[in-house]
Amino acid sequence: MCNNQSSKSVKIVDVYKYNDQLWCTLLDYNAICMMPCGSTELTFVLAIPNGVLNEGYYLTDFLVYKDKLLLVSYEASKLFIVDIQSKAFSEYSIRMGEDNARFHGHVCSGNLVYFIPKTYPAIVCVDLSTGEIHYIDNWINEFKKTQNKSKCYFRPQVAEVGDGKYYLISKYYNCVFVLDSFNKTIVKIEGDPETIECGASCVKEYENGLIFTYPSTKTAYYIKKTQKRKIELEYEMFEGKTIDFSEIIVVNDKIVFVPFAADCMTFVEKRDEDFVVISKVTFAQQPAYIKSWVYNDTIYCLRDEWIDSYDFEGNYIEREVVHGDKKFWEEIISNRLCEKKYLVESEKVSLNEYIVALS
Repeated sequence: MCNNQSSKSVKIVDVYKYNDQLWCTLLDYNAICMMPCGSTELTFVLAIPNGVLNEGYYLTDFLVYKDKLLLVSYEASKLFIVDIQSKAFSEYSIRMGEDNARFHGHVCSGNLVYFIPKTYPAIVCVDLSTGEIHYIDNWINEFKKTQNKSKCYFRPQVAEVGDGKYYLISKYYNCVFVLDSFNKTIVKIEGDPETIECGASCVKEYENGLIFTYPSTKTAYYIKKTQKRKIELEYEMFEGKTIDFSEIIVVNDKIVFVPFAADCMTFVEKRDEDFVVISKVTFAQQPAYIKSWVYNDTIYCLRDEWIDSYDFEGNYIEREVVHGDKKFWEEIISNRLCEKKYLVESEKVSLNEYIVALS
């Protein structure tokens, strides 16, 4: 039950958790906003000026680093770094080829930020201390060797395994790559068909091993060296969907599979050498969670315009609508930021009427 049903909802595209604050990009408004963890009320931070976003697209990745924001558009030939205090934008051009520059994930290591490509033929490394850009593209030939012609390279989910190393997975290729962030290198782990299968939707480090989920077979596996254990999740997919889970989180010795198109949210414990399902939350409609985080002994799951919360035992707590306070809407109007274009008069009148209602 929403406790703020009268609020005008705001759809979120992405969330970045930083120092108990949630930084948000929005679907319908060209703005960066913020809300405290555990809250659903947005505060306006800054407007995204014209030219940062290509026409018709929105931000697909961003992160907060100290007093700076890094922004990446869905189809981007440039990366943008924003000084949060001064609101000054700096831009960095990236080399372009025949492929679109689409990114949908990143990892941070010291002053280095690595942007993970969806279709761009390189991992782009930005050194925030110098502004230098490095390209890691030695992996692209491994993809070209396969018979699969898809140029959808990596999933956005990345597993950190320590010592500056990160595991990257692919939807269409039977392999796992390890990114060494200290040395700016990436190497391929040869795909043993009995161990590493293509088509994984999520990957998560767990007890020196890796958990993978596979929507095509509705299974999950825990792989540690040569050991491979099946995790019986027993779920169904909503019709026409291909991504089962958006994320795997580990909290209080529990493994939580957060659903996108799977029909349940599953809580699993490891007992001796077996993985046991201890509880499930089932859904009559697609949950479509895009982000999740943990705060104050609560799991929060975001679906664009609302946030559902659960305790660590898998009990549902409540649903709250994401909304803006009065100042948020005043900033939206004053900056004329609506649906990737300037507000037309009717939209401005409508929002002004809403602000009056809030007063």
